[in-house]
Amino acid sequence: MTFPGTLPTSPAAARRLQEKLRRQVRLRPLALKNVRLVGGADTAVDRARGEGMPAGLIRPITLWPFPSEPIARAAEEFRVFLTVEMSMGQMLEDVKLAVAGKAPVLLYGRAGGGVPTVEEVLEKIRELTIRSSKAQAASG
Repeated sequence: MTFPGTLPTSPAAARRLQEKLRRQVRLRPLALKNVRLVGGADTAVDRARGEGMPAGLIRPITLWPFPSEPIARAAEEFRVFLTVEMSMGQMLEDVKLAVAGKAPVLLYGRAGGGVPTVEEVLEKIRELTIRSSKAQAASG
């Protein structure tokens, strides 16, 4: 028997808790078709796609439990992940763990409550798209 605020002690109870937590993960619907770069900031991603850049968006609604499985699935296809945060990278390590080395995970962060502008995020997406295209051309 477990009490509120305690962890389960039996393996079966632990599995039930893990499954319950997995069902609580929520994401905004993903815009990931024909994508190479995954980042944040909805409007910047929309504008990047409008300019022909292969950018997509994963926007967690819940951060605990962290949506590791959807990000891990996305890492099977995508070349670069950009975390856009109003911090100095509190979510960066979680994304890196989920991606598991399958793609670089970069940070565009800002401390002190400053919200990155659409233009700033769009410029970073442009920079990463150009860098990714050059790397792809050089490798084959």
